[in-house]
Amino acid sequence: VTASKQLADKLQIASIFEPAAVKRFESNLKNKDSLVYLIDESIKSADKYLKDNERNTIAAMVFTGTFIEGLFIATEIVATYPSDLPADVKNMVLIPLVRVILKQEKPLEDLIKVLQSLEIEPDINDLVKSLQDLHKLYKELNIEEKIQKNQGDLILTDKTIQSITKKVKEIRTNIIK
Repeated sequence: VTASKQLADKLQIASIFEPAAVKRFESNLKNKDSLVYLIDESIKSADKYLKDNERNTIAAMVFTGTFIEGLFIATEIVATYPSDLPADVKNMVLIPLVRVILKQEKPLEDLIKVLQSLEIEPDINDLVKSLQDLHKLYKELNIEEKIQKNQGDLILTDKTIQSITKKVKEIRTNIIK
């Protein structure tokens, strides 16, 4: 919560962090469902505030950070999942998660289009380039083609998304440094 508040201060949107909202976050740290809901509501509130105040570039950057962080968490779970578990147990968790990761190709493409439509600072161009590189990695997997040829099972492994995992980690590192 402290890091989010500091980021909100830097983006000049600290007003969305009302004391009551911060208290709700802190009291729900152990309740994942409530925490996910509160985070989602905070993101929507920040997005609305930024758009209402014609700060679309910052809104796009907040969304980009949220997208990359979610993708980072998902890819890291897959990458660090215990390999000594029985295959059926491992697959029960990993296959749905890999599916979610693979389904991010279109949202990533849309995000790139939004960022390209904005008047953005030159240093943001590096981020757009990195996102385009990530999109190329998705394209190289030929997900749609494999599904059409009934080879969908071949893409639902942790090995398939290693290049995506590596690139997402690189992008995230560049964002948070």
